[in-house]
Amino acid sequence: MLMNIESMSKNLPLRFAQGQDDGIFGQPGGMTFSTVSLNMKYCLPTVIWPNELCVCYCFVMVEQEGATLIDSGVLLERFKVEHFLRKINLPLQKIYLTHSHPDHAGNAAYVSKKWKVPVYASADELPYLFGTKKLAPRNYEGANLRTRFIQLGDAFLPTPRIPWAKAYEEDRDFSERYRWIPIPGHTPGNGALLHLKTKSLFLGDSLLNCNTLSWRQPVGLSFPHHFFSQNQALAIRSTTVLKELDFDHAFFGHGPPILKAAQKQIADFLGSRK
Repeated sequence: MLMNIESMSKNLPLRFAQGQDDGIFGQPGGMTFSTVSLNMKYCLPTVIWPNELCVCYCFVMVEQEGATLIDSGVLLERFKVEHFLRKINLPLQKIYLTHSHPDHAGNAAYVSKKWKVPVYASADELPYLFGTKKLAPRNYEGANLRTRFIQLGDAFLPTPRIPWAKAYEEDRDFSERYRWIPIPGHTPGNGALLHLKTKSLFLGDSLLNCNTLSWRQPVGLSFPHHFFSQNQALAIRSTTVLKELDFDHAFFGHGPPILKAAQKQIADFLGSRK
């Protein structure tokens, strides 16, 4: 790779997760972890994310040409996101958003201005980032206490406004490196990003790998909860595209990644939910 990862690791207390060797990553098989003090993970080894984020994960995909931030975390954790980006000190090129919810797009405008990089999203999601359309208010009827806390945040964390955001089609490198997988329902322009070379799928909120309605957030695949989706039936139905998609690793906005046989695990989950 263009960037010296080994040199960087000597200056950063990182946690390393070595993925299955498939000729791309050049890593031995199996999974190993080192001790961690800064509480960050380094994985695959081209995906980095700050493990200390409490609300929603964001990811940095590192390639020879530079780095891409995928989702940007919530405004309340801006300091953590900025600290993470400054610590890894990689040449950030652009920001990709899976959808416009404030826990995923909350810091995109700030990082875009600070690092002078463009923001991209699906064409169907741009009107909500522009502010020309508004998402329907959420229905919290029957919500538990933890969900009521999230409801309080709705008043203070509206959909971020990023009027300079562009559609993925306007990024000349996008089609060579990524594929956009539309999975509408959570929001009208919601979807997942498939990194073609590494077969890494960034799902945002298309699927979760934890129960966000529980205080302990136990690990396990689930659909986004109906409290947070614009059209829950569509959100569930549109995930069927994942059954036939070719990917090895899955990264979620909520819950830990699946780094081995991710497609099979997700296909089995979807098949069991008929």
